[in-house]
Amino acid sequence: GDLGSDPKTIQLALEGHFKLAHRWNCVLLLDEADVYLAERHHTDLDRNGIVSVFLRTLEYYSGILFLTSNRVGSIDPAFKSRIHMALRYKKIDLKATREIWDNILNGIQNDNNSPRVKVKIDYDREDLISWAEEHYERMEEEDLPTWNGRQIRNAFQSAIALASHDRLENIRKQHGSKKVAAKSNLVKKIRLLGKHFDDVSKIVQEFEGYCEQPILDPLRTP
Repeated sequence: GDLGSDPKTIQLALEGHFKLAHRWNCVLLLDEADVYLAERHHTDLDRNGIVSVFLRTLEYYSGILFLTSNRVGSIDPAFKSRIHMALRYKKIDLKATREIWDNILNGIQNDNNSPRVKVKIDYDREDLISWAEEHYERMEEEDLPTWNGRQIRNAFQSAIALASHDRLENIRKQHGSKKVAAKSNLVKKIRLLGKHFDDVSKIVQEFEGYCEQPILDPLRTP
């Protein structure tokens, strides 16, 4: 559950979770722990209080605690001396990328075989795996970050949404009504193509490029 955002609430929540973990003899996971691990700064007293409380409470915990973070460079030095083992997850390689795509496509196929699914997703496995390989190699050649597992999953969700839109547009062109298109069972398959992933990839790259731009202070005069 959520630990809260003020030092007192965080301390009580941590102590409660630590007691339960000790009683149940289980391993504890604190996901996305960046806000609690962040380096302290003399201008941010609120964050300093959170980090100090976390450190103090952690001293009394004798069990196993996993902390996950995407911002290793911003961890407070006091935490580094208390971490017994640091595990780094490297970026996935081409082989792992293929396996993730295969697993997702297998999941889609399983859904297609379910009678509860009204509109099936049609795809060519070889074409999509080929797209994944070419995309990975292109990103590597251009020294751009390759997709991780979560990004691949999100790309599938977005590509399926685009393919679903294409299906409705095709029906609308035949019948001239969006309302009819939305309710139509005439085309019972969504055709998932590489072009849908092309569109997703373009949007992702544009967003990442925007995020890398320097943030200008609106109060600063030129």
